[in-house]
Amino acid sequence: MLFLLTAGPAGVIYSQPIVTTWEKLSGIAATPTPIPTPDYAAIVSNFRRAEEAAFATSLNDNSAEVLVTMPVFAVGEALVQVQTAVQQLRDRKQFQRVVIEDLNIVQPLLEFPNARLLTRERHRIQTFTRQPTGDVLVAEQYFDADVAYQLAFDGQRWRVEKAVIAKREGVPE
Repeated sequence: MLFLLTAGPAGVIYSQPIVTTWEKLSGIAATPTPIPTPDYAAIVSNFRRAEEAAFATSLNDNSAEVLVTMPVFAVGEALVQVQTAVQQLRDRKQFQRVVIEDLNIVQPLLEFPNARLLTRERHRIQTFTRQPTGDVLVAEQYFDADVAYQLAFDGQRWRVEKAVIAKREGVPE
């Protein structure tokens, strides 16, 4: 709150509080900045497709080019997790075909600029080893998973910051 003080020859003569608001000055009512509501299914699907491409091309000549695109979809732990998995596949001379057959958003929680998300997903993962005679299927997994995601908004887009399989069914351990 501002006060207007007028000084005269004998001291302060008059004081009056000056109250103003943005609306009074501009004649326009202020509206809050809208919070971008994430399209959770699209964010997770795009992340998973990029992850699938990285795993499938781990032994290809264009693998580095595919990995360069990952930061568009993932940051933090999620990005490191994909990069580490790709390096492990390379070290074993393997690649994977990953298919997310079903994706259901179970529980979203928006805490802008972050969001947490629980999904129920069905994964099919085929692991191949590259040999001189050709690629050989060495493992196949088919399972349902409860996956916890943490998303982050950077001012332009939502990205997966963390992805953790909380529960996995259908695969003998």
